[in-house]
Amino acid sequence: MIKNILLGILFLWNIATFSQNVNGIIKNKQTQEPIPYVTIQINTNYGTISNEEGNFSLNIEKFTEDTLVKFSCIGFKNKEIKIKDVSETIFLEEQIVNLDEVDIDNQKQLTEKEIILKVTENLSKNYDDLVNTKQKIFTRLRTENNIKKLKLVIDKSKNYDKTLIQRFNKLLDSIKKPMIANNDIAYRDVLYNLYHKSKDSIKIALQKATHLSNPDLNFSMDKLQEKLKNVFVKLYTDKVFKVKIAFFKVQDSLKISDMEGDKKKNKPKIYPVGVLYKTKGIFKNTVYRKNDLFAEVLNTKKYEYTLVNTLYFNNELVYEIDYKPRKTSALYSGKMYVSDETFAILKLDFTMQKGKKLEGVNLKWVGFKYKIYNWKGSIEFYKRDNDKYTPKYIRQSKDMYSYIKMPVKFIENTKAKNKLKFKLKTQIENIVNEKQEFLFLKNNILNNTEYKTTSVQKEFPIQILKKYNPNIWKQYNILAPTQSILDYRVSE
Repeated sequence: MIKNILLGILFLWNIATFSQNVNGIIKNKQTQEPIPYVTIQINTNYGTISNEEGNFSLNIEKFTEDTLVKFSCIGFKNKEIKIKDVSETIFLEEQIVNLDEVDIDNQKQLTEKEIILKVTENLSKNYDDLVNTKQKIFTRLRTENNIKKLKLVIDKSKNYDKTLIQRFNKLLDSIKKPMIANNDIAYRDVLYNLYHKSKDSIKIALQKATHLSNPDLNFSMDKLQEKLKNVFVKLYTDKVFKVKIAFFKVQDSLKISDMEGDKKKNKPKIYPVGVLYKTKGIFKNTVYRKNDLFAEVLNTKKYEYTLVNTLYFNNELVYEIDYKPRKTSALYSGKMYVSDETFAILKLDFTMQKGKKLEGVNLKWVGFKYKIYNWKGSIEFYKRDNDKYTPKYIRQSKDMYSYIKMPVKFIENTKAKNKLKFKLKTQIENIVNEKQEFLFLKNNILNNTEYKTTSVQKEFPIQILKKYNPNIWKQYNILAPTQSILDYRVSE
């Protein structure tokens, strides 16, 4: 009887064990250092990748304990082990070869420029524009707001009591101080399906979304506006004002009491169109066959190339090539890994040159400036069953600078001579560091019916977190959380 009970417990324990996730860290066997961005696969369309700290989490509930898991990374020997043998630490061995000792299939050793020209020649053959493709994508966005300057003060007023204006400016100071004193860091995880009918016809369907942030530190124009509302209602709420920003009239009959808005709390939500916009932006720059990044770094007139190493990846010889500007018009420096067999770029690392920008507008003379700079990242590709390469993982980071300096004038909308007037002097200077990762979990053929029947989402609920909750994502192959995410806490 006792034996049967024990066997039953053991059976249930095995079910529990293999209906969850395996977690671990991947390390270099020689150096004992963690290896980031290692591909972990059970088959070509199921797997994940280790995070920047070498940690991974793989959902295995659909597989048996004898199912093989493959670990692969450029410059390391592949490793295949059964699920039941996956330990907390996985060691990979380096696999670097001397080019002089390698028997190249191309009869002669190619120069760097010849390799780059072959890459360009084979772009159409190696890459496509994901037409009629359905992708499941997980993305993690980390944002850090750093307010450099925030000026809010009434410097001119008419027909107002001076003590009221002084009290008002003190309230404005109470808004500014906490915003400037602390950087706002937030993490947003989103899982979604992307439907590519063509390069210009794309639909998105969100499946799950979480947002980890401190609401007390969170800075946005909406939140700033909300704080200003709470102060403005103290300035004669029964009056109606004309509002001018710089030279432009933006409101003709603003009643300050109406600025309080709807006090009813709405459920947190995310707008799919925003996720789609960011996805299309990164695709334009990095994914499509004629993407801006490929066109730039493969320009042999603007860049010089150095073959620094030869490595193996999935038993395939890979050229490791450094590239850097030959001309001042060149935008990037970095490294590319090129297959000797297909001349496809398997991985591309890039860093934007100092002084260059991804985009920007400089209208500082009217009080507005914006630029995106310090763009850098990496793209890793894998070969699909159709022998075309498609992204497996993309990471990017960039800085976004914004400057706004515009007076806001409030003039009482009345024919009376003693009109109430005041001018709010505003200046905001802000730098947002944005780091985003895209993990491509599945690629399938998209049929017309599925595309047509996929409805467009206007909004989607997002779960707000005060600390990371691993149970939310345990059924999915997402990027493992970094230590900074695990340590994130919001004080009650």
